[in-house]
Amino acid sequence: MIFPKEKPAIKNLNSYYVNIPKLFEYCQREFGVGCIHFKSSEGEGALFFEKGKLPNGIFQDRGKDVKGEEAVDCIIDAAAKSHFYVDVYKIPSEKIHFWANLPRAEKIY
Repeated sequence: MIFPKEKPAIKNLNSYYVNIPKLFEYCQREFGVGCIHFKSSEGEGALFFEKGKLPNGIFQDRGKDVKGEEAVDCIIDAAAKSHFYVDVYKIPSEKIHFWANLPRAEKIY
């Protein structure tokens, strides 16, 4: 997965201690636009958010590659089974659609 190289606004949270839906709501309210990145040895995921919207989500593990709103459920389920490190990135509003749609991009060369 490719993510912005900016310094995370919040870093090194552990999903064991985090209520993910409430974290998502908090980030939408506090940052407005950004990405929540989940990473562990079991898989990796990201939720891109804007105020009141989820432009895209992605989750990848050994068995599946899920995109869109379905990724939210997969991330919540996976985080309940294993521990993920969670980082939150604030992304400028003019760049959120670039980052949110990057997982859908296909190589042409």
